[in-house]
Amino acid sequence: DSRLGRRTGSSAWIRAPVVWVKLLSRKEIRGSRVQVPSGPKKYKKMVDLTKHTFVPKHIKLTEEEVNEILKKYNISLKQLPKISGKDPAIKEMELKKGDVVKIIRNSETSKEAVFYRMVLNE
Repeated sequence: DSRLGRRTGSSAWIRAPVVWVKLLSRKEIRGSRVQVPSGPKKYKKMVDLTKHTFVPKHIKLTEEEVNEILKKYNISLKQLPKISGKDPAIKEMELKKGDVVKIIRNSETSKEAVFYRMVLNE
């Protein structure tokens, strides 16, 4: 396997995108407790998802901007498409229910495509 990096005894190490992961043998698992880290308290975020090339730019709109958008498209706030507050792209933005996010995606046909989403508090 091309992902197999090195072997030490009966264990093997594989190279994952961000970290080296040790594959434990059955002997090692039987004789010890495997601890799984829980929650963000112990570990910092390893990768900033918003910097990835495939993640579009997300911008929180002000009340004035929201009113302009609603007036321009002649819709109400409830008619906007929704986005979960747990979405990884907006999780760090400290948004609350009812906020509107402007999403700017790269487009092959036009330079960029703009979308609007209302945040749900899930």
